[in-house]
Amino acid sequence: MAEDIKLDGFNEEIEEEPIFVEMYDDKDNLLLFERENVFTVEGKQFAVLVQRYLDEEDVPEDEEETVVVARMDFDKDGEEEYFDPTDEEYATFMEYYEKITSEWDEE
Repeated sequence: MAEDIKLDGFNEEIEEEPIFVEMYDDKDNLLLFERENVFTVEGKQFAVLVQRYLDEEDVPEDEEETVVVARMDFDKDGEEEYFDPTDEEYATFMEYYEKITSEWDEE
C-alpha cells in the first residue's frame, strides 16, 4: 500500500535556532516540544515533535523520549498551527515514515 501513497517529500530543515511548540495534554498541562522534522504527505504537512523539558529536574528518570506526530496547518496570518491528525492521516503518515526511514537505513 505504501506505493499508493503520494510521497511529496521530506522537508529538510536547516535551522540555526530550534523551533519549539507548546501544546496542552488532556489534563491541561502545558508541554514543550521541539520540532525535529516536517514531512509532506499527500499535500499535507506533518511535524515530528520531540518533548523537551525546561528544567532537567522535570525529566522523569525512567521515561523514554516522547515523540508526537502533528498535522500542520496555517492560520489566516500564516502562523503555524498544530493539530492531532485523524486516524486515517496518521496511518498514511506512518506508512510513508516507515518507507522513508527504511530507505535511509539502506543507504
